[in-house]
Amino acid sequence: MPEADKQTRPTVRKPIAGLLLVRTAAILALSTVLGFTFNSANPLGLRWSTPVVESTAATPTNTPVIAPAPPAPPTPPAPDVRLPEPVRPAVSNRPLPLGPLPPTRPPRPIPVLTSTPAIATEPSPAPPSAPIPPPPASATPALNPAPMHWKEVEPLVKSGEAVLVDVRPRPSYDAGHIPEATSLPSSSTPEQINEFLKQHPQEKPLVLYCSGSSCAQSQKMAQRLVSEFHRSNVKYMPGGFTEWQQAQTAPKPEGAP
Repeated sequence: MPEADKQTRPTVRKPIAGLLLVRTAAILALSTVLGFTFNSANPLGLRWSTPVVESTAATPTNTPVIAPAPPAPPTPPAPDVRLPEPVRPAVSNRPLPLGPLPPTRPPRPIPVLTSTPAIATEPSPAPPSAPIPPPPASATPALNPAPMHWKEVEPLVKSGEAVLVDVRPRPSYDAGHIPEATSLPSSSTPEQINEFLKQHPQEKPLVLYCSGSSCAQSQKMAQRLVSEFHRSNVKYMPGGFTEWQQAQTAPKPEGAP
């Protein structure tokens, strides 16, 4: 290496090192200033403690002053209430007079149960039951009004035990009727019927008839006499006047009257 280069190299290094030191010092100073500024502006930054001097001067404030509460009045003492003592009955030490004691009842004797052997007895045979007699014929209520045929009515009319009544209109009765029959048309008024019933006793049977089996006037008139006029013994002939005519024309057995 030449000597000229050796002499110039140290002179070049000295200005570079001084420049670096100046720049480093400036950066540190700037960093310190920035740090203090940020610390003072930041509420969370560090603070140096300074003595706080309390001012004794009264500063006006808007805080309302609350007056102390007055002391509570003293509680009066509770009255001394005493209950009256119960009155106890006076107990005397005198002995009570003893009267005669009531008589005591003698104890009742206890019955003694004795076991007796049971004697087997044969059951006695029941008496034979008597046969129940049939009810009398009069117990069966008779029909009222009841139907009858001419062969049953004829002996009653001939003997005068019954009254034969023709309920056909009066012209039909005048044209021809059963002998011994009395006319009482079914169209009669209540006054006419009452007048007719007065002529015959209550217990005497009345036998009513009309023209024939196709005529129902005899049955209706019989029911009317029972329900309205309270007649107790009324009969009617369902065959009517035709049945009597057939009985008259029928051949009679030998020896009949």
